[in-house]
Amino acid sequence: RDITLSDGSVVQLDSHSAIAVDIADNHRDVRLLTGQAFFKVTPDKSKPFHVLTTTLRATVTGTAFNVNATPDDPSVAVQQGSVNVTDAQARRTLASLVPGQRLTLRAGRAELGSFSPSQAASWRQGQLIADDLPINEVLEQLRRYTPAIIVLRDKQLGAQRVTGVYDLRKPKAALQAVLQPYGAKVSAYSPWLLVLSK
Repeated sequence: RDITLSDGSVVQLDSHSAIAVDIADNHRDVRLLTGQAFFKVTPDKSKPFHVLTTTLRATVTGTAFNVNATPDDPSVAVQQGSVNVTDAQARRTLASLVPGQRLTLRAGRAELGSFSPSQAASWRQGQLIADDLPINEVLEQLRRYTPAIIVLRDKQLGAQRVTGVYDLRKPKAALQAVLQPYGAKVSAYSPWLLVLSK
């Protein structure tokens, strides 16, 4: 869903995502409550734009970037402009990101990575791009695109890593593609329950 804010900025919300907006004469704050969103911010140097999750705070004056508020590994990825990222709890600066940079917070540690700016928020094109990600993390993202409960019966399988491009419009086929290199399978017990096992 696309939402145009009162300042002209545009927020594109991913599936199972929600925001709370507070824009006034002296501030522009958006709290990402769950999920992820892509922001195209209208420039205003006198009034920085803040995106807050429970763990991260992104500050910009005008740019395009993605914020993912997953509990285990929230991230900020920049397509255009620059974004200052701080720890929402300690208020310490973690990084100043430029196009093609991503900051991910894992176990309280900031990890910087790079990507093609055109791949920022690939979910907007119906793609999940995994670059050496644990299967558990890929499953967390795929859960947003299916009404089914996804159950992983093998913890060791969840720790295995995958790289690939998966079609979010076909989550069951994406799950099968993720598991295939490890000889695992998807069993559908109903349209509402998918069990993953070796």
